[in-house]
Order: sequence, then C-alpha cells, then structure tokens
Amino acid sequence: MRRFLLALLLTVGVGHAADAQPPVGIIFDTDMGGDCDDVGALFILHGAVERDEAKLLATMGCVSADAIARAIDAMNTWFGRPEIPVATLKDPGFMPRPGYSREISARFPHRFPTSTDYPDAVTLYREILAK
Repeated sequence: MRRFLLALLLTVGVGHAADAQPPVGIIFDTDMGGDCDDVGALFILHGAVERDEAKLLATMGCVSADAIARAIDAMNTWFGRPEIPVATLKDPGFMPRPGYSREISARFPHRFPTSTDYPDAVTLYREILAK
C-alpha cells in the first residue's frame, strides 16, 4: 500500500509539472497614492510571482507625484525583489499629490532619494516591450 501511495504521489506530481505553464510576464502600471487598491494589486502580483505564476517585468508609476516611484520600489524591496525595474511619469502636473505613497517611501528602503532619479516610464515600457 505504501508503494502504491508513493507511486500515485509521484505520478500526480509529474503530471502537474508537465502541465505547468511558464509564468506570465506583467508590467504593473499604477496611480498609487489616492486609494489602497494599487497596493493590494501589487501585493497580489508579488504572491503570483512567489507561486511562479507571474514574472513582474517592471512596475510603473503613471502620475507626477514625487513619492510614487520610491513607494513602488520600497514595496518591491520589501518582498525581496529590489531588482524589479521601477519607472515613473516624468510629465509634471498629472495627479501630483502623493497621498500615502509619501509615507511608504519615508518608512521603507528604496533605491533613490527622489522619483526623478528613476527612469522615465515611457522609455522603460519601450525597452521591455522591444525584448
């Protein structure tokens, strides 16, 4: 009986491995700062990365708030993935209020002192999509 169960477990395990799909590449674009849905979405994405269901190719801030890129970077770093590229909108004046992203960037480590030090989102989009 023990051998039967072991054989069954190995067969089921091999079957799942053969059916496994490669992780889906995702570019996460967010207006983080006004409400909490973007933080929740990024946390869910990191869970999918952890389960090897997704590959987070980049995280983009699509507003002019100075703290957004630092906050996104801080969350990626908190999840142990500081290598995920972060970029931000370089155009001034589009939803410039940072909301809670300023607090996140003040409390958690991130790569650069200001969002202006992060790459331009359009440029990074083009680089990633070209690959």
